[in-house]
Amino acid sequence: MTSPVIDELEAFSRSAVAAAARQWSWRPPYWLDLKNGEWSVRSEGEFEVRVDAGSGEVRPANDELASLDPRQALLLAREAALQNGQKWHPSFSLELTPTHWIVGARQNQLGGQLTICVDHSGVVTSSRINPK
Repeated sequence: MTSPVIDELEAFSRSAVAAAARQWSWRPPYWLDLKNGEWSVRSEGEFEVRVDAGSGEVRPANDELASLDPRQALLLAREAALQNGQKWHPSFSLELTPTHWIVGARQNQLGGQLTICVDHSGVVTSSRINPK
């Protein structure tokens, strides 16, 4: 594996500058992670800045990307769950990523989490149940 051109110090520095430009609250604790050639730098407020490890380019924030309406993602996830006989309980989370929405639904009081991914074109790409 080749070393990234941008190391963790430079990724953290560029992330701090990007967070300030986006007027985000950027305070500790921080988490830095290098995966698939991209640094992910998160702060206590759950803000994430992504930096290309090769070029040093700061990626757009997830909310700056064109995406599927979150209501549509929730609707499509519910339809997929019901069509597949999965329990759909009213306790939800929606997480925006650059490529898709991650819709989480608690299955039941004793069960785990149902996770359904809906890409930005409106296609359900995967689902899984994480039992408790």
